[in-house]
Amino acid sequence: MYSLAHEKKPEETRHAVLLDSAIHARELTSIQMNFYTILALLRDYMEGKEDIVNLLHHHEILFLPTINLDAVIEVHQTYEEHSFFGFNRKNKRDMRCTENKGGVDLNRNFGYKWGYDNEGSSP
Repeated sequence: MYSLAHEKKPEETRHAVLLDSAIHARELTSIQMNFYTILALLRDYMEGKEDIVNLLHHHEILFLPTINLDAVIEVHQTYEEHSFFGFNRKNKRDMRCTENKGGVDLNRNFGYKWGYDNEGSSP
């Protein structure tokens, strides 16, 4: 059995990973998957599973269950009122000052290789 008292790596030398979900409001299952991952890691850590204990002692794992909270709330409200979730992707930012009055599609704001080949992404 692996001891939970195993020496941890100092925080400043750990690798980190961020697990986020619900960048699009209609992707509700991703939120649950984030929480299931947390629960599985906690369970396995408390049971002393060597690979998970080692993973958590040497890495930082950050969870952000809902990026687009305002729009997720709207998706739930739509369901309560109309019995369907709708197809909202964007946040609820007030865009009255621009032509786009429907909010911001959050994943369209990443600068890295956006519109890279116009096949797997749009320009």
